[in-house]
Amino acid sequence: MTLFKALAAACLAAGLSAAVHAQLPEPLEAALSMTLAERTPARLAMRWTMEGESVTFEMRPSADGPPAYRLLEPDEAALSERQREVWTSVTRERTPDAGDDEGSSRPGAGVNVGSFDFSGLRAAIGGSATLEQTLPDGALVYSFAPRALPGGNETPEAMLEALRGEVIVDPRRGELRRFRLFASDSFKPNLAARIERFSLRQDYVHDATLDGPRFAAFEMSMAGSAAFQRFERTLLIELLSVDWRDSSAAAQDLGAAGDSP
Repeated sequence: MTLFKALAAACLAAGLSAAVHAQLPEPLEAALSMTLAERTPARLAMRWTMEGESVTFEMRPSADGPPAYRLLEPDEAALSERQREVWTSVTRERTPDAGDDEGSSRPGAGVNVGSFDFSGLRAAIGGSATLEQTLPDGALVYSFAPRALPGGNETPEAMLEALRGEVIVDPRRGELRRFRLFASDSFKPNLAARIERFSLRQDYVHDATLDGPRFAAFEMSMAGSAAFQRFERTLLIELLSVDWRDSSAAAQDLGAAGDSP
């Protein structure tokens, strides 16, 4: 479904251009203003789950070519039809004639764990956020009315009006912990479709090696009908571990001691 792919790609996008907005409440302002130097890990271990079926794999970035992937679970011979579809989606490489839309719309194509620019999320929040509650561990929960999707992709106005936003900040570290977009009621993004359920969240954890936040998980769920046909889509991308050793270590067998949480 094109809308599902576009939304997923938009909210996973990184390296967005900065924009000037009104000052937000502290420490939300501090969390959105944080920048981390770009850093490429030697290895990532990830799990993708689509419609309830998962594949776990290792990805090793390359400085002069596409990343290398290795399937960890399940064995390739044991892949179900859905799991094989997920694995194909993970490993499909962008070709020169694929075009920007094909390459950038693949869910997860923009996952970046070593560098963040939260200007896209700042643009989505705009200049107004309300402190709703303080969690038992001291984290602050702010609510907002989304003005855009974090990736900056064009979004139907009817969808923006239906969505609500939530962002959680760890005030001790001044770091973003989670943002979430959701619809409390069904809505029509266009004349041919109705969305009955929509939720999207992106989680971050503190990484001691970075001394800042890193991507931890992305989850999106959507159900409704389009052109008189019902649909339901779910996607969960989890970053299970990261090895921050430099590229000279990428060819070695990496143990748990090299992993961030």
